[in-house]
Amino acid sequence: MAHALEVRVPFLAHQVVNFAFSLPTNYKINGNMKKRIVQDAFRELLPAELYNRPKHGFDVPLAKGYKTVLKSWINELLDEDFIRAQKVFNPQYISNLKKTIFETNSFDQNHVWAVLAFQHWWKRLKLDVEAKMEE
Repeated sequence: MAHALEVRVPFLAHQVVNFAFSLPTNYKINGNMKKRIVQDAFRELLPAELYNRPKHGFDVPLAKGYKTVLKSWINELLDEDFIRAQKVFNPQYISNLKKTIFETNSFDQNHVWAVLAFQHWWKRLKLDVEAKMEE
């Protein structure tokens, strides 16, 4: 959840939920092992080092996409006039961020994604509010 990625839809099937409710708690949670039933279901299929390792997230390789397929989106959301009119971010900071994205590989892709997601949300909210004002 720290990475805003949720892929648990199959666990919402009512048959799976009913089965999970029928199991004793100590089978579902055992000490430090949360989601024990899910891990146990695949224990025979996975190598021991994978089964026993701590939980960790993963990064989607966005850095390359920022320089290619997402470049026009970045330019739109981080447009200097838009940033100045918005009055949320420091325009110089955003200008430096864009330069860093397009000219280096030395940036936190998750930080950039957070800024872009916020800008996308802001722009959609602004358009929705303007549309309602016209009604």
